[in-house]
Amino acid sequence: MFALRKQLLVIAGIASAVAVVFPGCDRREPERPTAVFLITIDTLRADHLGCYGYRRQVSPFLDALAADSTVFENVLAASSHTAPSHAALFTSLYPAQHVLLRNGERMSDKLVTLAKLFQDAGYATAGFTPVKFLNGLSAGFDEFKSGEVYAPAKEVLGWALDWLQRRRPSTRVFVWVHLFDVHEWYKDEHLDPAGLEFVATVARPQGSELEEYLRSAHGLPEGQFPGKRGVVETINRYDAQLWSVDRYLKRFFAAITDSGSYDPSLWIITSDHGEGLGNHGFLGHGKYIYNEQLWVPLIVHATDRRYRPSRIRSQVELVDIAPTLAELVGGSLEAQPLSIVGHSLLRLLANPAARWEAGAAFAQRRPVDEKRLREGWPPGDVFAFQEAGRKWIVNTVGETELYDLEQDPFEHVNLVDTEPDEIDAAVRELIHRYDQMVEQGELVGSGEIQPEFIDELKALGYL
Repeated sequence: MFALRKQLLVIAGIASAVAVVFPGCDRREPERPTAVFLITIDTLRADHLGCYGYRRQVSPFLDALAADSTVFENVLAASSHTAPSHAALFTSLYPAQHVLLRNGERMSDKLVTLAKLFQDAGYATAGFTPVKFLNGLSAGFDEFKSGEVYAPAKEVLGWALDWLQRRRPSTRVFVWVHLFDVHEWYKDEHLDPAGLEFVATVARPQGSELEEYLRSAHGLPEGQFPGKRGVVETINRYDAQLWSVDRYLKRFFAAITDSGSYDPSLWIITSDHGEGLGNHGFLGHGKYIYNEQLWVPLIVHATDRRYRPSRIRSQVELVDIAPTLAELVGGSLEAQPLSIVGHSLLRLLANPAARWEAGAAFAQRRPVDEKRLREGWPPGDVFAFQEAGRKWIVNTVGETELYDLEQDPFEHVNLVDTEPDEIDAAVRELIHRYDQMVEQGELVGSGEIQPEFIDELKALGYL
């Protein structure tokens, strides 16, 4: 266990920030945060956190933080795959627009990212990721560090603390920390033994009670998951990794907040996508864009309590984070070569009851390579639109799906044959909207997987 608190206690206090008055406001807004911490926990489903209703006690720190924060209950990722979802978060563009569609590709230098936005706003910027294949998102970071194939949360958070310790006391900072541990639940060599022991002996519910709960609350099938492991063992491994991440995040948060050096600070904790844990007969992510792979948490915590604790049910998206932070720090995404699709959440943060009409949320599956086709993955471009409790999933060369999420939250009953004429017209409109995104993406250009990432992607099972 590292001495996290001691590492930051030596950092001197920081001068008060100058309050910003935003255009169109006749009152002074709260001062810009001294520090903004964006934490993305790879592969974290919202429904495996206690603050989102999970009955197992595997995320005590995040649950306690959520109780003193704004919790967005209905957040959709832009992809069920790591790199395109992060790129959407960083640019407020959907994958078809920013065209970073696969792990190992590089972001187009034509695009404005969160890191560039914070640089322009006078913040020192740093990004820390346990995998090299996200190095293509490094533009705009003063410092960017990645691991060799995989680095656990303890190590990655240590990198961030070391960097913070080296900053001048007067420096405003934007820090992105990406944690990969939950993603690695199925790999014995990456599994946290302490976490596995905890969830198997302490966390509740257990055994048959847990299996029954997962069937009712997660829509899981009877009996065994596909593959070698049964339902309880599979969930134990996944939850063990979450428990481990939660423990190290608690220490990281305490080290920073107890020092007082980065007050006021804003914390955004989210995920890039969820995980299929037997849902729709699948273990993993990327194959489908059902909501077990798209529904992610979003917890926003301000240490100066500028936003009162609340829970917001409005449908929002990861692409809303960039415009939110732009408005917060007085920055702009106007230089983005394409029109951004996200909306600032500041209005909801200030007034959780505010009317929210952002339109349909969009998500897109990653392109399917020859390896995945041999494994039985559906071919074609697959995308989804979700709005007002209805969700469309369209495959350009395959089946169209339509779900009533109010009546069928687990997406088991396809309604596509109920009103054929109206549905045909709706699908044509959705394909048209998708084609428009693709045309916009052609203005940016598309990249290729960088050769230096191929070995890592193979080791992680992506190639």
